[in-house]
Order: sequence, then C-alpha cells, then structure tokens
Amino acid sequence: MYFLHIKIPPDLVLLDLVDIPRAITPLLIEWKNNSDRKPLIIRGARQVGKTHAVTSFGKKYFKHCFSLNFEKDRDYQKLFETSQSISKLLAELEVLSRLPITQGQTLVFFDEIQACPRAIELLRYFYEEAPQCPVIAAGSLLEFVLEKNISSFPVGRVTMRYMYPLSFEEYLLAEGEGKLLDYFHNLGFNDPAVDVIHEKSRQCLRHYLLLGGMPKVVHAYLTHKNLLQTEEQKQDLIQTFRDDFRKYGNRVNTDNLDIAFREAAHYMGQQFNYGQMGLDSRHQALQATGMLEKAMLLRRVRPVQSVSFPLIPRKKSVSKIIFLDVGLAQFMSGISSEIIHSDNLSSVYKGGIAEQFVGQTLLTLVGTHSHPELFFWQSQRKSAQSEIDFVYPYQAYLIPIEVKYGKGGALASLHQFMHQHKAPVAIRIYDGPLRYETLKIHLPQNQKAFSYRLLSLPLYLIHELPRFLTQVVAGI
Repeated sequence: MYFLHIKIPPDLVLLDLVDIPRAITPLLIEWKNNSDRKPLIIRGARQVGKTHAVTSFGKKYFKHCFSLNFEKDRDYQKLFETSQSISKLLAELEVLSRLPITQGQTLVFFDEIQACPRAIELLRYFYEEAPQCPVIAAGSLLEFVLEKNISSFPVGRVTMRYMYPLSFEEYLLAEGEGKLLDYFHNLGFNDPAVDVIHEKSRQCLRHYLLLGGMPKVVHAYLTHKNLLQTEEQKQDLIQTFRDDFRKYGNRVNTDNLDIAFREAAHYMGQQFNYGQMGLDSRHQALQATGMLEKAMLLRRVRPVQSVSFPLIPRKKSVSKIIFLDVGLAQFMSGISSEIIHSDNLSSVYKGGIAEQFVGQTLLTLVGTHSHPELFFWQSQRKSAQSEIDFVYPYQAYLIPIEVKYGKGGALASLHQFMHQHKAPVAIRIYDGPLRYETLKIHLPQNQKAFSYRLLSLPLYLIHELPRFLTQVVAGI
C-alpha cells in the first residue's frame, strides 16, 4: 500500500503550487510499467484532484499527453458512438487534436468519461486491440452511469483505482514537511516522538483538520498562509457539488439531496439518524444518502456483529457517516471559524471530528484498490452493549479501533471485543503519545482475568497503522 509511506519519485518536478505531490503518483507509475497494463479508471468525487494528477503524470512520464474532457468536448462523443475499430478511432483523434498518438509514447486521458457511456464500453477494445496504447479514464459520477447506461461494462479488461482528498501525509508534503513524514516512518513501538515534535505534529494536524484535503483549499492556504482566506474556496466547492445534484437524473428529488447533503456534514463520524433529517420519510432519507454515497460525497460506515469474513452489515441498523472531507464538513457545520480562533486544541477533536479524520484516513488505506467500505462493531449481547468505532481488516484478522478525542477515556468496549474475539492487537487512536503495552483485564461478568496487546497511536500517526500491524503480527 503506497499510503503506508508516500515515496515521491526524486525526479518529480513540481510544475506550480497546485501540482502538489499526490499518493496516487506511485500507483500510476506502477500501472505504466505493468507488462499486462489495462486501461485505468480513476474514480472519486469531484474536485479531489483526479484531472491534475493524471495530466501532470502524463506530462512528466510520456512524450505526449492527449487529454479529452467529454463534458467540455461533446462533439467528440460522436466519434465514439459510431466507431467501428480502435485503430480508426485513434487515427480520427490524431487528426482532430493534431497530436501524434504513438503507442507507448502518448498517454490517452479520457476525463469525465461518465458523460460518454459508449467510451466506457470501448475501453475493453483498447485493451484487446491496442494494448500498447496507455489509456486512463476518470469520472466523478460514474456510479450513476454504470448503474443505468452501460450495456457491456469491460469487466476484467480495466483496472480500477480510487482517489480521495489529500490525506494528512499529502498535506504535510505540500507544506514542505517531508522530513516530519520520514520521522514518523522511523518511529518504533517504544520510541514515541520527543515532546517538541509531538507538539509540532499536533499543530500540523490542527491545520489539516481545519483546512481539509480539497486541493483548491490547500492551494489557497499555501498561497496566502491564512486559514480564513480559504473559506471562499470551500463555499465554491460546496456550490459545485450542489449544482451537480441536477445531474443525478430523476432518481431522487433535488431538494431532498440538498437537505441530506447539509445534514450529513453535521453527523460526521457519528451515527446518522434518518428520522431527524427534515425529510418526509425514512425512505426519502435513505434514497438521498444513497445517491450522495454513489457520488462519493459521503461514505456510510455500516455496523457488523460477527468478525468472520466476509463482513456482513446488519440490516436496518443505524450507520455512521464519514463525509467527503473534514474541512468542508466543519465549514458546513459552522464551527471552523470558532476553532480557528481557539487555543484549545481539544475543541478541534470534539463532535465527531476525530472519528471523521480517522475514517477519512482509513478509506485511503482500505479503498485505494477496491470499492471503499468501512465498518464498526456492535456487541450481540443485549446484557452488555458495546460498540467499537471502526474494525479494520488486516490479513486474516479484524482489528478493533477506538477513537478518543482526548488523552484518556475508558476502553470498556475494547476490553469486551478482545475478550470475545482475540484479535492480535487492539488500537486506540487518541491525542496522546505512541505507546505499546499489554493490558491485564478483569471483566465484571468473568471471574478469570485475561490480557491483550494495546497499541495507542496519536491521531497524527494513523496513516502508519499498516506498518505497525505488520510488526505486531510478525512478532506473535
């Protein structure tokens, strides 16, 4: 997983401030060098940086980069709808673009490909008839097209990758804090960050939680170094998403989508009560949030009771909400300005913001190569209600993760989970130092004590979780 420690190629030259290093770049390089390369589809919400990441990659690693935006260049759609062969289509594109499309030397980039369903279908023929022609497609509302408008999706003929807003790692790189990331990567279980670096890391995270990871917002901050001046960019992004609602067709009422979108931001990291959304029925609420999830503007975290694979969510149970971006969610909730002027760092973590950040980070760890899914755990025992904020699949294990916004807090649910399911380690994400210990626990309903390993990670180290889990499991 490249999100364990982002390694930006040493020859990657930044073209401008917007061209900040992205964790998807190593994935693109790996795809380029694959001898069995298939057309690549990058999926993600609008404005997370798909277009810029691909075009920057194309300019750097190919002699030519042919880019076609199907929303802007609608005349090109006719070529795809009438095309009889890929070689003929490529020849026609060369004529219209006046750019040589040389196999192996020209990257062909189809942007906003959801606007041309026929182009999605033709990707399989690029793989079969022109395998030496590197093709990348990107789209932000692909789910709606794949659901209704594709008669023959190229299953097995394309590679899927998912892209998200900038992670905390990517933000640190953009800030020029690569040395801090290296420092994180070299920390061991019994080697927590020294106090001064621990505090520096907490303040960097505070900025990230306020800004979020939308590239337009981060660019504005890097330019002006003023948190308040990023609010105009956040408002523009929110309006862009709302303008998109009319593109969802006749599937759901636009007003219902707007209500669900605004309410979801208030529930970041928390259980989502459909009955309090202000809509006429639970059905309307479920329909609207389902559409927002398809657009990748939010992700529902579903409850499970069993820890065996495959994980099966509980039916008709309350889900949690992870919003697209923590900075946008705070802005929509009206709390970002209050926190900007507060010296109390703990206030940043309240109200589900810590869970939002952890969930947003976990998505980059579990959902880069496959459809992103997150789960939380609820006890089956009615006599002892317990809940774990997240469960993280790692190898053959399901690792429990509890999120605390402060430095302390009870761990009763972790005790219950570890007593029942014997995972190799339990994880606490909190505002304290890195710590690895063995706890000896005596539950009230059991006479015999038991012990388990607890790894306590500061919030700013959540991206290092897979590395630590590898070390834990190797040491069992």
